[in-house]
Amino acid sequence: MFRIRVVSTTLLAAALLSPLQSWAKMPIRDASGNGVDSNAASWNLSARVAPKLLTAGTKKATFTRQTVCLNADVEDSLVPWVASASGTCDSGVYLNLYQFISTSTSVKVTIGQLVGADPLVNPNDFGFMVCDTSGVNTNELCTVDPNDPNGNNLPNVTVAASPNKTSVIFTVPSFPTYPPGGGNRGQGLTLYVITRQARQSVPIRLSSVGIQ
Repeated sequence: MFRIRVVSTTLLAAALLSPLQSWAKMPIRDASGNGVDSNAASWNLSARVAPKLLTAGTKKATFTRQTVCLNADVEDSLVPWVASASGTCDSGVYLNLYQFISTSTSVKVTIGQLVGADPLVNPNDFGFMVCDTSGVNTNELCTVDPNDPNGNNLPNVTVAASPNKTSVIFTVPSFPTYPPGGGNRGQGLTLYVITRQARQSVPIRLSSVGIQ
């Protein structure tokens, strides 16, 4: 299920960034909209990685990541499958998930080295990933909040994209404290970026992640 909620979010330009477009709505995706446990082999391209500590001066954040095939087309799950494209999403469309825990404020999360992310054409390519209440997907990183199942109280994040569309910056005023999600849903604020690479292109391009 794909939902949009209204927040005061604007795609703005900061230093070295160009104004692109204003967003009156911040996209929210539900984990089960990408797949469920019973067909995880078709959408779960890679399990979440070990947490990594990011630092920038006095600011710190721990993050983990996961890559999902948005079209449920993990090459290795297809019949027939293309051996030379093993480890890719057949269509080249990737849902990149980034989950953060931090006590720092006014943190700029920079997702760089992006391929095929176009905020002008596809403004829904950037947003929040939340755990839906159905519990049918326990294998995907997502934000769980028992007191806010519809994501109404997510932080007011602002987004800026570089003119060449190879990086995006999420500015997070503060990171709420979320409980563990159980299974492989992790714990923390979860952001997503959708990228489009050449079909069956190997190796796939993974984004860089940093904070400011």
